[in-house]
Amino acid sequence: MDNSLLSLNQKGVLSQFESAEQLSVSDICEKLHLPRPTAKQTLMRLVKIGVLRREGLGRGAYYQLNSEDVILDQFGNQLITVHKGLPAFRQMFESLQKQLKKGDFYWSFAFKNEYFDPSLGEFLLNFHQELTHKDVEDRSIANQDVHDLISQTYRNIPDLQLRFTSQDVPIGMSILKDRVVNLIWGKQPMAIIIKSSLIVEHYRNFFLSVWDKSSSNRDGSFLKKPGNTPLVIPNNKLHGVKNLFVKDETHNPTHTFKDRLAYEMIRPMLERIEKGEEVKPITFGSISYGNTAKAMGHYVSRLNALYGKEIARAVAFVPPSLLAKEFGPDTENHRVRASRIVDDLKKSCTILPIDLKKQVYRSKDLENIARKHDAVIGEFVDITEGLDRLAYVHIIIEAIEHQLQAAPDYVIVPFGAGILCNEIIDYVHDRKLHTKVIPVSSGDPQTIAVMLYGPIWVDVDSLAKNGQGLTRHDPIDRTGRKRKPYIVYNIKDDDILEAMNMLSENGVSAEPSGASSVAILKHLKKIDPKFNPEKDTVLAINTGNGLLNYV
Repeated sequence: MDNSLLSLNQKGVLSQFESAEQLSVSDICEKLHLPRPTAKQTLMRLVKIGVLRREGLGRGAYYQLNSEDVILDQFGNQLITVHKGLPAFRQMFESLQKQLKKGDFYWSFAFKNEYFDPSLGEFLLNFHQELTHKDVEDRSIANQDVHDLISQTYRNIPDLQLRFTSQDVPIGMSILKDRVVNLIWGKQPMAIIIKSSLIVEHYRNFFLSVWDKSSSNRDGSFLKKPGNTPLVIPNNKLHGVKNLFVKDETHNPTHTFKDRLAYEMIRPMLERIEKGEEVKPITFGSISYGNTAKAMGHYVSRLNALYGKEIARAVAFVPPSLLAKEFGPDTENHRVRASRIVDDLKKSCTILPIDLKKQVYRSKDLENIARKHDAVIGEFVDITEGLDRLAYVHIIIEAIEHQLQAAPDYVIVPFGAGILCNEIIDYVHDRKLHTKVIPVSSGDPQTIAVMLYGPIWVDVDSLAKNGQGLTRHDPIDRTGRKRKPYIVYNIKDDDILEAMNMLSENGVSAEPSGASSVAILKHLKKIDPKFNPEKDTVLAINTGNGLLNYV
C-alpha cells in the first residue's frame, strides 16, 4: 500500500506547475520522461481528487491547478482544499495556528531534502514555536538522513517531540484531529487539505506505529543511515558538457559509497536492537584492503558500541603481496601506502591473508579460512560481491527522484565488482527510463584507480586491448536477479589525472576510481555518437575519496 496521499509521479507533476500555468500530457512526458499512458493516468488522478482541472479535448487538452478551490464529497461536505503559492501556503498555516488549542495534537512526517532550503526551516521553526506557546501536542517523525539538520533547526524547542527513522514514510505530511495536510515545497508551495475521518484515522494509526519503532535520540549517538549526498554542479564545463551533475559520495561517514553497503549489511541487526529483540551474532567478511573493509569495520564497531558488547565482527581478507601498493594521488594530491591502510583497518577488522592467484574464492572458501583462524562468531556472511538485497540503489533514487526530479540522458558509473552498476542498470530498466548507463573501469593492473581493476568481474584483457570488455557475472546474482554480460569501457590514468584536476578546481574531492566517471566524458562522443554535450544531461557518480580517512 502506498503510504502517501500523493505518489511520486503525482508530486513530480505538481512540481512542474511551479513554472507553468498549464501543461499537456506531452509536456509531462517530456519533462518527467514518463510513458504517455502513465503521464495521462497521473494527470487524470489529480483531476479526480480535485487538485487539477482539465480544459479541452483529445490531444489538445491541457491541465491547470485548482488554486484554493474547495472540493465537496457526495453529501456536500468539504473534502479537499488546495492552497497554491506562498501567500496561500502561509495563510493556511496561520489559520491552523488560530484553530489549534490546548489539548489538540499536530503530528507530522517531516520534510527531507527540502530542509536544505533555510527559508523553509525558519518558517516551520516559527510555526512549531507557536504550537509550544499554545500547549499543543507536537510530534514529528523525520528521516535519519537529515537527523543533524533537523535536530539543529529545532534545538531550542524541547517541547517538540522528535523521532527519527530509516523506514520509508511520507514526506511533508501533517495529521490533525479532523484533517490530513499534504505539503509540497518549492517556488510555489502547495498545501492539499483532506478532511475525511477515515483517512485521518488511517494515517493516525500509521503514524503511531512508526513512532513506536523510531528513535528519540536527538544527539546523533545512534547509528545513522548514510546517504542523502549532494549533487554538485561544476562551476564551468568539464570536457564541454553543459549539463553535468556529480553525485558526490565523499559526504558519507567513511567518505565513499561503500558506507551504503556496510549500513545495509548491519541494518537488520540494528532494527532488532532498536526493537529490543534477540540478536544473533554475525561475522561479516570481504576480500578488501580498502574502502569496503573500512566501511565494514566502521559500522560493525558502531553496532557493537550500541549493543554494549561484540555482537558482530568484521574480517578483511588481504593479499600480503599487495601491501606494497600505493593509493592515490587524489584531488588533494594525497598518497597513502596500502600497508598504512591495513594497519588502520586492524583497529576495526580482523585481517586474514589470502592468495588471490591461487583460486577464485567463493563465500564458503572464505568462511573456511576464517574458521580455520578461529575468527568467526555466529553466522558468516560474505559481502565481497554484495548482499542478497539492494544496497546502492538509493544513490540513483536520490539523484533522479529527489534532486534532479528527472531522468538524465546518461549516468556514468565506476565499475569495480559491478554491484553499484548492476543496481543502477536494473533501476533504469525497471522504470523504462531513456537513460543510458556507461560503466567505466581499467584494464591496467598498475592503474592508479586500484579499486577498478578487477579481473574477476570484467574481461580486463579486452578492456586494455580494445577499450571495452564484457562483465563476468553468475547467471543469477545474490538478489535473485538474472544477469547477462554487458559492456564496460576502459579509462586510462592520464585521463583520470586530468579529470581529478578539473574536479579539484570545482571543489570536489575524489580518488582516481571516483574521478573515472568524469574522465570518460572526454570519450563519451566516441562511445555514443548521438551524445550532444550542449543538450544532454549527464549524471556522474563520484564513488568517493577513501584517502580522507588517512590524512
